[in-house]
Amino acid sequence: MSDPKAVFEDVFSKAQTRALWTANYLPAIPFTPQDFDIGAILPAMLYMMRWGYRRGKGKFEEKFGHEVIDKKGRKKTEVHIGSVAKKLSESGSFQGFEEQQQLLGDLLLASCLENRDHDEGLDKPVQRIYPTHYMASWVDLPQSVSNLRGIPEMLVAILARQEKGVVLDATQSKGHYHLGGGFKENPLLRVFGRGMSIDSGVIQNDRANADQFVEVNANEIGIDELLTIRMAQACESAPQPAARTRGAESQHIPNQSPLPQGAMRLFRDDLTVLIEEYGGAVPRQAFLQLFEAAVSLNLTNILLSTLAMLLHWEEHGCLPKEQPPWPLFVDASNGQDKNLQAHSEACMADTMRRYERLPVLTMLLRVLDEQTGRIRGIELPPKEPNATAFINFLGEFLVETHPKSERLFDNIYSDCKNLDKALEENELTPEVVEHLRDKSLKEPLRFAESLVELMGKENQWKRYRMALESCLMSDRPSGLARKRHTRQTRDGKSSKVELRSIVLLPVMLDSLVHRHMHKAGKGNKSKPFLSLQDFLKILRTNYGLYIDQSPPGMVIPQEVLQTNTRWLERRLRDLGLLIGVNDAPSMKQLKPRYPSRQEADEVDA
Repeated sequence: MSDPKAVFEDVFSKAQTRALWTANYLPAIPFTPQDFDIGAILPAMLYMMRWGYRRGKGKFEEKFGHEVIDKKGRKKTEVHIGSVAKKLSESGSFQGFEEQQQLLGDLLLASCLENRDHDEGLDKPVQRIYPTHYMASWVDLPQSVSNLRGIPEMLVAILARQEKGVVLDATQSKGHYHLGGGFKENPLLRVFGRGMSIDSGVIQNDRANADQFVEVNANEIGIDELLTIRMAQACESAPQPAARTRGAESQHIPNQSPLPQGAMRLFRDDLTVLIEEYGGAVPRQAFLQLFEAAVSLNLTNILLSTLAMLLHWEEHGCLPKEQPPWPLFVDASNGQDKNLQAHSEACMADTMRRYERLPVLTMLLRVLDEQTGRIRGIELPPKEPNATAFINFLGEFLVETHPKSERLFDNIYSDCKNLDKALEENELTPEVVEHLRDKSLKEPLRFAESLVELMGKENQWKRYRMALESCLMSDRPSGLARKRHTRQTRDGKSSKVELRSIVLLPVMLDSLVHRHMHKAGKGNKSKPFLSLQDFLKILRTNYGLYIDQSPPGMVIPQEVLQTNTRWLERRLRDLGLLIGVNDAPSMKQLKPRYPSRQEADEVDA
């Protein structure tokens, strides 16, 4: 054998290999650590909110696809924007476009569909649909919802607030965001479901066709929304639920929340305020940018807060009771001040160094989880919806305070012996063999680090780095970070390095100011005012974003911090988000640019 995985499977069982040979550990990080597109998650969320399960195969490819020959000479079906425009124009859905298919295709490319790898042109494979309307959820793009790495499922679970159960159940979810609700009851569906109604007579026998777009109720529908609606109507019905896989009901939405409960509640509050106060009150494209910025910021907060908790768990055997956000220094100049940029890049470089430990920590959790499941007489705490108690239970074995720790250590010691023998016999990875025999490390950690090496440490790290990159949305209008490449010389060798800095782009500032002009909770009451000082404190305490103070572990000169604060003030003023009666800090107050739903209702009254 020459494949490390084949050797591992030969030594252990297929079930054990399946449990360990993966980058996922959903109780700690409830999504797949890999690249994803935040802008593509809303259609999947709308589907799950409406139906209460994960989307399966739809009819988009069947209705709009055509056969092509790939580079290897194999036949496959692809959907191109040109073919969508052709079929829509021929169907009579858009009168007057029969001779203007190019124009219709350009409209689709600009506002509704995106080509693979962001390619231009009407003859490229389509990979995603924009959330212009609820009916975008009828179009099965991406073809497999798993390509979104579990992010929509996690967000739906956060909003649904189901306190018990392994999977989400429409009968148990609380609040406005309960699953299976209608377009009037669910705020997210209401924002995107203009012109939609539910046929109560159809729903009993034909759930997929119960949703109907009522033309007479949709006088304000834009052409981008109408294009999406016509594509969905051509598909005839909503996609069916996801199919069974490996005996499990994969259509079910996991009821798994992130470890940092404070960050999760903040995420829920941020989304709730934006959806309920601004979803129908601001232009849809502006709202989508605010939404994406909130998701980017909070996903980053959750991922890095999880890292902080697991680093503490590795050292102490328990998760910390206090869960402060991971500290990040913000370059408020957005790269214009090179000194501020350098400080932010230094902070992010340290973060990335510590983040490299995360693949080993999740592997350590998998190893302990798999081993404790094989010891008789142990009552395991629940993992869902929050796995804090379960991970603390695993920590008892790690620090050897559990009565059966010795048995677990003996089992892993035996596994290390069997694995290093098999690898040596097959003349594979001598460095891993040596690591498996390193008695200076505890057996669980030794086994976990060796497994990460066998799976390819660089590959594991690459996946986790892509996940963080996707959360940050680096160099994107709604993102949290800027990225640049430079060359560094070390030991006489020059190499290319990637540097990141945390920034607050205009969309992110808009999202933060508008969200925190309202108190989260019942009614989302607006605040009478929000001072700049209070805003800076919110950024630190809620999200770990430091502007006017040095992050813990960093020493930044006071004059640099003052310069950073002035940059933020200037940019807030330029965006129309800051007013100041005088120079007193307490008199510098923030104001929203967009009216909220509450303000619109007061005007109508």
